[in-house]
Amino acid sequence: MLLHTSVLVVDDHADTRESVAALLGEAGHKTTLAQTGSEALVLFERAEDLGLVIADIVMPGMSGFELAHRVKALRPRTPVLLMTGYAEYVDAVVNIGAVPLLKPFAASTLRRVVHESLDASRAIA
Repeated sequence: MLLHTSVLVVDDHADTRESVAALLGEAGHKTTLAQTGSEALVLFERAEDLGLVIADIVMPGMSGFELAHRVKALRPRTPVLLMTGYAEYVDAVVNIGAVPLLKPFAASTLRRVVHESLDASRAIA
């Protein structure tokens, strides 16, 4: 049985942020949205119920890489998915313990990667 999770979605482009949130909402997840890595970090620190972070890599100010490092430092078991349109970032994403999500992606891909990431984090909890 799939447990629904509260997900933090971070992207400086409103259309991407809102599209990802809508797809997650259709799958039964609650979403919190942030436009920047700094805003996301504040929200993450305040909300203990956030069980997954999905962030773009390339954002002004704090990158998705830096956000992932900070999230993992605060709560190492929280899965982080990093969205990017750049295939050359995939190895770097994996090396920091995050999951790459190449844009553009289908709704089914997003659902599958979220489900697999949550399952993996629960298995080690």
